[in-house]
Amino acid sequence: MKFDLKRRKKVQFYSYLAIISMVALLLLSSVALSDQLKIGKVDTSDFPEVSVTFNLLNKDQLIDRKAITLRENEADINDYKLKYLSEEAEPSSVILIIDSSGSMTGLPLESAKEAAAVFISQMSDMDRVSIISFNSNPIVVSNFSSDKESLKQSLSLIKAAGSTSVNDAVSMGLAIISKEKTNQKNIILLSDGADTASKITENVMLTQVTNSNVPIFSVALQ
Repeated sequence: MKFDLKRRKKVQFYSYLAIISMVALLLLSSVALSDQLKIGKVDTSDFPEVSVTFNLLNKDQLIDRKAITLRENEADINDYKLKYLSEEAEPSSVILIIDSSGSMTGLPLESAKEAAAVFISQMSDMDRVSIISFNSNPIVVSNFSSDKESLKQSLSLIKAAGSTSVNDAVSMGLAIISKEKTNQKNIILLSDGADTASKITENVMLTQVTNSNVPIFSVALQ
């Protein structure tokens, strides 16, 4: 999972972009790196050029071409470029999904709003953020915007009441963020409990998450 380029450093994620002129590919790491690698996105929009964005979770573990093997149909691929994304600015699209169920009344919801406001304040001017709140049903509180003050003001619209529809909220977030044109897409989920009201099941939601290649950061609130 990953944040935008600036915030990624704060959570100790390092990203690279491998670009190859192939359709099907398999990115493999060494055994030592296998549990540290997270593929974020496979982009075929510029076919026959294919882009793969991935993260290395260990901040102290930097890699080069020798640590990567790209294969198609068991054949090694050597014609590709490797780029360290943190060396260049790139816009990011982030959806903040905030639990506003009845159990969030008081300090939990205020803490979630404060955390969201801090995140918005620290976003770069080129980043785009959308806000979804959910209780018995999810609702879009703010469409994608780079206006920090407007985004923070929209947080005041979130009130605690009702049940918890986590699955529906995540599903909505994935559908919305899939329309963004940025390479860096992330969802941050702030919630204090399990789903109690969604129309879709957890298995369906998890399948959508897997198919989307959108990293989701879940923050448990108490």
